Amino acid sequence: MLSVIALTACNKINDTTTRESQLSFEEFCLSDQLGYPVQILVHDSVIYISDIYGDTLVHKYSCKDGSPIGKTIPKGVGPGEVLPPIQMQAYDDTLMVYARPILTMFKGAFADNARLQRVATMPGVTSNAWRINDDEYIVSTSIFGNNDIDNSIHSRFLLLDRDMNIKQKFGEFPKFWSAEKNFDASTLSNFHQTMQILPLSSDSIVAVTNYVMSFYNRDSEGNFVLSKELRILPYEYDMRPPTERTSAQTKIKPEYTTKIYDARIFNNNIVLGITDKTESNDSTNLYFITVDYNGETQFKYMPDKKIDPPFYILDSGHILSIARDDDDKTYIVKSTTAIE
Repeated sequence: MLSVIALTACNKINDTTTRESQLSFEEFCLSDQLGYPVQILVHDSVIYISDIYGDTLVHKYSCKDGSPIGKTIPKGVGPGEVLPPIQMQAYDDTLMVYARPILTMFKGAFADNARLQRVATMPGVTSNAWRINDDEYIVSTSIFGNNDIDNSIHSRFLLLDRDMNIKQKFGEFPKFWSAEKNFDASTLSNFHQTMQILPLSSDSIVAVTNYVMSFYNRDSEGNFVLSKELRILPYEYDMRPPTERTSAQTKIKPEYTTKIYDARIFNNNIVLGITDKTESNDSTNLYFITVDYNGETQFKYMPDKKIDPPFYILDSGHILSIARDDDDKTYIVKSTTAIE
């Protein structure tokens, strides 16, 4: 058996060594349809933006001129309807949608207006889910209390086959803050929820939380093994431990105002969208850091105006995001300069 050593490292963004560039943004289109946008995807010259509010969960816009071209995925509990929040993932020509409230993965062909069909119900500990190839899914876990029937699954991730059978339990929750060594799995899973899993190759992935990036490689038996873990941003949090009836509760301490919102792959780099928000100001500023597959920071991109999450990187390296004016009108904005 091949012996694989998991390497754990601590790293933070070093503003003194990271090269910084400015990104110019301009208004792409005005949207009076968006309430609280969560994700942006682009497929075949169509922009898909998921939203929590409204009767329809995904709005569609033209990539050419920003004009609205329709909606899809109605909100509800009936046939073809989904309850938010949802996680969207483009997999080839298919839109994968995970609906967390009902622990269900759906899929829909982009060419068929993403009309959804149920794929499977995920295990009860599933927090989020991603399709990583034709035959496998990875789910991140959330331990819902100290008396949960699935509390024995203390692993951070489950690797599932297409029939939802567990192939592997892997990963531990990050513990970069010294106090975390005494925290239970429910508390750690509540705070370190995985927002994104990105494939780096057919045999490697990176998992991204609000503060930490974890790199995993497959060993000779096809199992994922931790190769490197980096604390990108500092954190400490207040917590309430779980009881027999309630899950743990965590809240970031107010002095830690910066977190990772989402991550994307571009040009063999991991692009992190980072937000900075203070307790006294409801305003959120979004900027970007690129990190190579070795975990080294490359560039810091600062927008020339205030923009908000979510974001998407086009093949050209230009970024789509959201902005609001003083009258609270919502715009889709696009960078006029591209990232490297």
